[in-house]
Formats: sequence, structure tokens, C-alpha cells
Amino acid sequence: MNFGEEARGCDANIKLREQEKMYVYLCAHPESAWTTSMFRDVCGPLVTHELGWNVFTLVDSPSSADSVVTLTPASVLRARFNNPQNLSLCDMSTRNVYVNEDRWFRHVPDASHLPLVAYRAYIIQHELGHALGLEHEIGCFVMNQQTLGIGDCRPFPFPHFSERQRLFDGDGAQSRHVVRTQRTGNVVGHNNR
Repeated sequence: MNFGEEARGCDANIKLREQEKMYVYLCAHPESAWTTSMFRDVCGPLVTHELGWNVFTLVDSPSSADSVVTLTPASVLRARFNNPQNLSLCDMSTRNVYVNEDRWFRHVPDASHLPLVAYRAYIIQHELGHALGLEHEIGCFVMNQQTLGIGDCRPFPFPHFSERQRLFDGDGAQSRHVVRTQRTGNVVGHNNR
């Protein structure tokens, strides 16, 4: 991935100790322009990238997944979630992520200033951050709504070390109590991703 080397500039290359894993299944909606195989080939490395959250493991069955990430046509998202702004989102009641196909293919404009492959990494890392229980942040972080623009910040598709650190307590174990208390609603991730 050509964005990896550039991305190492921000404390993101600091490795956390072994964490509890979250299992993720990747698929494409039946009406998607891509097949599940195509989406898995491109999205899989973005989910498990060394600069990412470092807690995700891909699985081959939705029944063994904690979160299902689905490439979904905008029309399906609008109908299912009353999503008139073409958003990617995470349903917090299920931890499932719906990647808006229009955003994935960049059929709609955004203000992130990221190249397409890095923008896709941002979408995946941001929405999976919601699946972990994180909300939007202000500042130069992946949980900032970069699609809307981030002012003077440099766009970055992966979580900053401080974002990852907030998920874990001192011995490296995932702090599930922190994740649960940060949830405020069933669906998050409403921005123009």
C-alpha cells in the first residue's frame, strides 16, 4: 500500500501490546457493483493494516463475526437508515458497518484531500472506530470527520496512537467499559463520507 510509508510520520507506528481481537466479516450487498470477493481483496488489507486499530481479525463467516462490514449502494442506505446525504455509517446496536458505495468509489465529492486508497482506509478505520465504541473527535484524528474537511490538520487515514491507547488500559487489555460508556445512540458516523 503506497500510503503506508507516508502515514508512518505521526506516532501511528507505535505498536500496542497484544490485544483482545474483534472479528470482522467483509461482504458486498447483492446490489453492489462489486462482488464480496472483490471487496474483501481491497478492504481486507485496510482492516488489518499495521497502522490501524490492531484489534481486527478477518473471518470467513458472518456468524463468527463481531462486526460485518458491507459495501452498500447509497439507495439501500437511504432506504434502510433514512440516509439522504449518502453517508457511510456504523449501526451501534449491532456494530455493523455500512460503507457507502458512492463514497468508496468517490462518486461524490469530499474535502479530505486524501488519495483514493488512503480515503478508503480512512472510511474503514473511522467506521470500525465507531464499531469499537468511539465517537467523533475534534482534532487531527481518524475519528474526526475528515470528509468534511479538517482545517489546518494534515489528513491521515489511520488512528493516531493516542486514539488507540484510549481503547486499552495499562496492561494492554481492551477497556470494554470505556467503549460501552461512550455510546450515545444506535447509529453513528453521520457525515458526508
